[in-house]
Amino acid sequence: MSRRAAALESRTRPKISMSRPKISIRTRVFTDDDDANRHAHSLFFLEHHELPSFPAPSIKAGSLPSEMSRRQTTFIAHASDASQLAMSTESPSSPTPSEDALRAAIKLPTRETTHRVFHSRGSEKQFEPSDLIERFVADVDEHFQDAVSQIKAQKCQHCKPGYSDVVLFQAFDWISTRRSHGSDKNYYERVLDRVDLLASYGVTHAWLPPPSLSVSPEGYMPSELYNLDASEYGDKASLKTLIAALKSKGIVAVADVVINHRCAEYTTDGRFKSFADEVTPSGRKINWGAWAIAEDDPCFEGTGASDSGDSIAMAPDLDHSNPEIRDALIEWLTWLRDDVGFDGWRFDFVQGYAPEYAREYVEKTVGFEKFCCAENWVGMKWTHDVLDYDQNAPRRVLLDWLAAAGDAAALFDFPTKGILQEAIRRREFWRLRDSRGGPPGLAGYSPQNAVLFVDNHDTGYPQNHWPFPTDRLGCGYAYALLHPGIPCVFGPHVWCADASQAACWNANLPREIKTLLDIRRRAGICCESTLTILEASSELYMANVDDKLIVKLGPMYDVPRELLPSEDEFALATSGDDYAVWMRRGF
Repeated sequence: MSRRAAALESRTRPKISMSRPKISIRTRVFTDDDDANRHAHSLFFLEHHELPSFPAPSIKAGSLPSEMSRRQTTFIAHASDASQLAMSTESPSSPTPSEDALRAAIKLPTRETTHRVFHSRGSEKQFEPSDLIERFVADVDEHFQDAVSQIKAQKCQHCKPGYSDVVLFQAFDWISTRRSHGSDKNYYERVLDRVDLLASYGVTHAWLPPPSLSVSPEGYMPSELYNLDASEYGDKASLKTLIAALKSKGIVAVADVVINHRCAEYTTDGRFKSFADEVTPSGRKINWGAWAIAEDDPCFEGTGASDSGDSIAMAPDLDHSNPEIRDALIEWLTWLRDDVGFDGWRFDFVQGYAPEYAREYVEKTVGFEKFCCAENWVGMKWTHDVLDYDQNAPRRVLLDWLAAAGDAAALFDFPTKGILQEAIRRREFWRLRDSRGGPPGLAGYSPQNAVLFVDNHDTGYPQNHWPFPTDRLGCGYAYALLHPGIPCVFGPHVWCADASQAACWNANLPREIKTLLDIRRRAGICCESTLTILEASSELYMANVDDKLIVKLGPMYDVPRELLPSEDEFALATSGDDYAVWMRRGF
C-alpha cells in the first residue's frame, strides 16, 4: 500500500461498530426544584424529538419522580460511535459544542413562571414534570430545530463539501437517442417533461449524456467537441432549456465528459490521425494531429508521449501529459459550465489517463466543492464462475486512484455492485460484511467518495453487460439508497421508457425507489452516516444506520427475536421482495 493510499484510508475509513451503541452516563445532584425541572424537561423533549446524534434516552418521562427536589437523578445520553456528536463523558463543566447548542435551544421556563402556570390551573401543590411539559414543548420547537441543524452540520463536518446530501440520477440509457425516431421531441425535450418528476424524487444531481457530436449515437466517441447541435440527443438550445429547468428545481446538471479519447476526422498513412477543424471561443485551434495521440496507442500510432493510463481501441488516446491538450480540454469544460450551464462532471473511463490530470480538470473548472464523479470499472476477483469473498484488490485500485487524484471526484462503487448482486442472486448475504466487519466495497472505507448504484447504461438494460437481478431490484435499492455512500438511481427504473423495458422488472419499482429516497431524506442519512452491521448470514442481512433505520435484506422470514427492532422505538417504514426497513419513531 502506498503512503498516499494509507493516508487516504486512515482519513476516510468510516467508524463502524459491531457492538451495541455505547452509552455515556453522567450523574448530577440537583440542588433546587428549578434545576431538576429543567433536566426533566430535557429528558422528555429528547425522547419525543430525537436528535440525529442522540437516540431517545432510556429514562421515560412517566417514570421520573414527581418530587425531584434535592434528589439524585441520572442524565443519560447515547453515542452510537466515537464519530458521533455524543454528550461528553468528561467533567460537566466542559460541555461539548453540540450540548451547548442543545442547551441554548431548549429554553425552559423559570420557577416563577412554572408556579404561575399551575396556580392558574387551580393546583395547590408543587408542579409535576410531565404536566409541565405539555405547556412548553410547542414553544421551544423552533429553537430546537435550529439546534438540530447545528448538530447535523457538526456531524457531517468530515463530509466533502458538495457531496454529503447528493442524490444522483442517471437520466438516460444506451438507447435514449433511438426513442427520438418517429417522435416530435428529442431526448432533451423528453427529459424536460420529467423535470418535475425528478424533483418529486428528491434528486439533487441529474447525470446527462455526452453532449458533443459523436461518431456513435450514444456520444462516447466524440469528434467535434463544441458542436452540440449535431448530437443525436438534441440541439444546444434544447439542452440549455433543460438545464435551466433543472436548475429552477434545485437540480444540478452533470455532464458525461469523454476526454480519454477523441475521434479523428481525416486519415494520414491510412489511419485516422487528424482532427476536425474546430476553433475554441478564445481562438485556439484544436485541429490536432498525430502529436496529440499517445505514442503507444496500439491502433492509431501517435507521436505524443506514452499513455499515462490504459488504452482503448475504438478511438485515438489523447496525450494528457501535453499541456496544450490539457489547456484545450479545460477551456472546453469551462465553456460547458459558463455557456451551457453544466455544474459538475461525470468522467468516462478515467483509468485511461493519470489521476492527477482528472484532479486538474476539476480544480480549474468547477472546483473541488462541486460534485463530480468518475467511472473506473475495475475487475472483480473470481474463481471460475464464483465471485471470491475477498474483494480487497479491486477496492484497493479505487482507493489508490482517489489518493492519486486527491479526492477530486467520487467513484462508482463497482465492487459493492458486484458483491451485492451476487449476495442477492445466490442468497449469500454473508458477502455484505467483509473480514473486518464493515461494508465490503469502496463505501466501506471511503463512503463520501463511493457512488452506490445497482445498474447503469452499460451494465443494465438494454446492453446487460453485467445486470442486477431484475426480480430483486427493489432489494438492491434498499441497500444502495439507505447505506452510507452517494446514492444513484438509474432513470429507466423510474420511467420504464418502453413496453419491453417495463416487462423487465416489477411495475412497482418506481414507487419503491421513491419511498426509499423519502425514508433517506426523513432520517437524514448522508454519505457519512454511521453503520452497524447486525447480521450477515446466508439468507439474512441486517444493519443499523445512524440508529434511525434498521435495514433487513434476504428471504429469511423468522428473524431472530434479538435482531428485531423494538416496536416501542421503531415502526415498519416500507417493505418489498426480500427487504424491509424500520424507522425510529418520531421521524
